[in-house]
Amino acid sequence: MSSNISKWNRWWIGWIIGLVLPIVGFFALYLFDRSFHSFKNFIILSYQLGVITNTLSIALLANLIGFYFFLHKEWYYAVRGVILGVLTWGAVILFLRLTIP
Repeated sequence: MSSNISKWNRWWIGWIIGLVLPIVGFFALYLFDRSFHSFKNFIILSYQLGVITNTLSIALLANLIGFYFFLHKEWYYAVRGVILGVLTWGAVILFLRLTIP
């Protein structure tokens, strides 16, 4: 394994990718929304309707991009980081699900 490839095969790089991709996925869900309101109102409305956790859960599917990319490159430490990112978002979603009335 060359040094250029091994510097990207770190668990924390996969973790950061695993935290950022669902945010991009959440924004993509906003872009596919057919109503005409701002991103801020999309978040507020999702929270008020109690579907923010469902929307975040669907946004987690964006992590499949990073997961399969790192898996194809055989960067297994980065794959572990993406899985850790999914678990981190899962804890956030569980917290929101239990605290939103």
